[in-house]
Amino acid sequence: MTEAISAAAKIVSPPGTYLPPGATAPIADPGGTYSGYDASAPTTDPAGTYSSPYALNRLFLVWQNTTPANVVLSFHSVTAVENYYGATSSEATLAKDFFARYYGDTSATMLFTRTNTQRRPHLLGTNISNLTLNQLQSISGSLALTFHG
Repeated sequence: MTEAISAAAKIVSPPGTYLPPGATAPIADPGGTYSGYDASAPTTDPAGTYSSPYALNRLFLVWQNTTPANVVLSFHSVTAVENYYGATSSEATLAKDFFARYYGDTSATMLFTRTNTQRRPHLLGTNISNLTLNQLQSISGSLALTFHG
């Protein structure tokens, strides 16, 4: 009888997770703690600070028309930002700096949205042109809108 020997690959936890002894998968840091690359336990945040599962998310407000209005674009890598905005764009430069801080962590998220204080307010909805008259007449309820306070 031949005994099969298998070498298990080492599991490494990315930043924002930890891998306690005996665990088979990394565990996300609970709020109020943080972990670096290949941590075996989370570290409690220093006094006066607080970490959360969303600590690796950053929202960037831009004014250029390359970002659509009224949406938030989400990116998880430099390559994704470069593919959308271009490799030589200012957004790609920001992405290189942002993602360099999170070695191997795929949960870091870069969010972009366009702001422009000179735009008039917009109410966004859905296309209702394919509804029948009966369907439209069956819609009821109230709607209140407040702009500028």
